[in-house]
Amino acid sequence: MAGGQDEREQPDLREASSGEARQGRTVRISFRLAALICLGLLAGLTWALTILSAPPRPLASEPVLASPASGSPLGPGSASESDGMAVRNVQARLYEEPARDGPAEAARMIDLAILETLKAVGQDLSSVSILEVRTLYSGRESYLQQTLAIRLDGERARFLGVLNAWLAKAAPEATLSEDHDRLSIEVYGQQTHSLLLQAPPTTDLPPPPPPPALPGAKARLAIVIDDLGESVEFASNLSRLGIPVAFAIWPSASNSQRIAALARKAHMEVLLHQPMEPRSYPEDDPGKGAMFISMNEAAIRAVIMENLAHFPMAVGLNNHMGSRFTEDRRGMSVVMDELRSRGLFYLDSMTSAKSVGTSVGKKAGTPVLRRDVFLDNVADVDAIFLQLRKAENVALKHGKAVAIGHPYPETLQALRTWVAQRDTRVEAVTLSSLLHPAVRPTAATATGKSRSGTKLPQAKQLVSPNANPQIQAKTPPAQQPHTPIGEPPYLPPSESQPIEITPLP
Repeated sequence: MAGGQDEREQPDLREASSGEARQGRTVRISFRLAALICLGLLAGLTWALTILSAPPRPLASEPVLASPASGSPLGPGSASESDGMAVRNVQARLYEEPARDGPAEAARMIDLAILETLKAVGQDLSSVSILEVRTLYSGRESYLQQTLAIRLDGERARFLGVLNAWLAKAAPEATLSEDHDRLSIEVYGQQTHSLLLQAPPTTDLPPPPPPPALPGAKARLAIVIDDLGESVEFASNLSRLGIPVAFAIWPSASNSQRIAALARKAHMEVLLHQPMEPRSYPEDDPGKGAMFISMNEAAIRAVIMENLAHFPMAVGLNNHMGSRFTEDRRGMSVVMDELRSRGLFYLDSMTSAKSVGTSVGKKAGTPVLRRDVFLDNVADVDAIFLQLRKAENVALKHGKAVAIGHPYPETLQALRTWVAQRDTRVEAVTLSSLLHPAVRPTAATATGKSRSGTKLPQAKQLVSPNANPQIQAKTPPAQQPHTPIGEPPYLPPSESQPIEITPLP
């Protein structure tokens, strides 16, 4: 009986062991499946983090509409890697605050539409004459109201058809109206462009007169390149343009020290490109070493002192972003007082039309300059070259102008072309020289003597580093005033090589 019971228990044991084996396999399969799921989730998370952490383009608002004709003598493709193309991949910060909806954004997109229309009908910038440029303000924005003369080599109807199509694509809020040979483009009820369409010139018709210039001394134009500090190669190419260029350098950039030393060796002026709070913060972060309106006076002074310590050769300071901070009178008063005590000037990049920089600087006794033209809101060589022409017009009209660009290869290529083709009535000058009245050349002053034959005295320095003895006395030895403005004078770099320029047809 016991033997029979053992026989009955054996199948039960076999069934139990078989069940345990199946359970073990199930556990092993479940473990493998869970491991595969975990690996899949980990891969998906890694992919998502890679996408989210990818560095943004240097200029988030750069339009994707620009598609220059492949045969264009001036186009983005003409800028080579040696011109610093890699700077687009190196730079992980926005060069400027992204453009918002408004007349300024619409005006630059209308510029793009006009350029693309010319390319589509087979014409280039030689068919465009800038008759007048005016700076207008709308809310917190400033924009250029332009009067352009365009010589049409082809059919008027085709030009109008292509222009209408490009406006619908690039600036749908713009309206185009005709009055005989004049076109008017308006945005939100404000005119941004007036286009005078002209027939091809003949031997019977004289060429249109150039824009009028102030009598006497040449018009002066200062070029500033913001956001330098990453690409040493770009800065080196910039220093060999053969004209003075102000280097506005980020204080915390990876190569800021090397580029500042390069600028000094090439006799280029250096500005501290000071990050300041934009209205879009925290969506747009101005970066390390920035100033915010929430800071007290001591904190603002500490930021300036720390950032200026990187650039003992700096002659001034201009704002990076800063549409909110430059509207804050309390914060800007601290900045102006600190600059005055150090013998430095302020360049207002005018990221807000409501900036108080000029009025606060005047009250504090700090010299202030203002930006007139942004060169490369559209990173296209033709568009930048046209902006340089507009800056010339402003300089001819007012005697001086300031144009600000950024470290794009297209900007470098446009500057090279402009150097070879610029209006001879416009002189490229150092930024700080604009703080001094233009010297009108005469037979007497050309020799450095007065009418009576005596030697003329040297011009006095506009800003003295000892302007405020009380503040100066509080400055510790390691924070002595920086090099006074206007020094060193611009000298063409001895290592400059002639640049071959392909002129516009």
